[in-house]
Amino acid sequence: AIAREGGAAFLAPVAVEADPTAKQALAGGDEETYANLFHADLEPLTTATERHLAALAAEGGMADFVVPPRWEERSNWNAAVLLTLTASRMLAMGDDIELAGAIARSARVVADLDKPLVRIAEAASLSIVEALDEASADIAGDWLEGVEGAFVARVNARWRLRRDAGMGPA
Repeated sequence: AIAREGGAAFLAPVAVEADPTAKQALAGGDEETYANLFHADLEPLTTATERHLAALAAEGGMADFVVPPRWEERSNWNAAVLLTLTASRMLAMGDDIELAGAIARSARVVADLDKPLVRIAEAASLSIVEALDEASADIAGDWLEGVEGAFVARVNARWRLRRDAGMGPA
């Protein structure tokens, strides 16, 4: 609520890696906390927290990722950001790993293209870019038209999961 009221454009997590001394201080002498900080796999907790924050951001009408400067521009860089974000979310959820990898590779291709995607799309279909997989071409094509395509919408809807989902009123 504070972020929304303050006019925040986005709400996104930032991972902080604590060094051993900081972890020991955080544990404060509690053996279970110490064991978790030093030995537990915290990736599931990190992913759950990222997903929860994404849901809160969406509920507040904010972006759920760090919005790059000039995000509204239809540049190759911004298309690559969208593809990378989609692939990263799929990978974190364990959702169609092979397709997520293809989308991530396509993001690299888009970022490295010599011609702007906008010009390619005006002249022909993005499918003429041989290194783009079909899903990535569709994602980028929808994005160039200024819409969130069905595929990205599905990934984002699955990603935005509150940890308190199903636990009654928020």
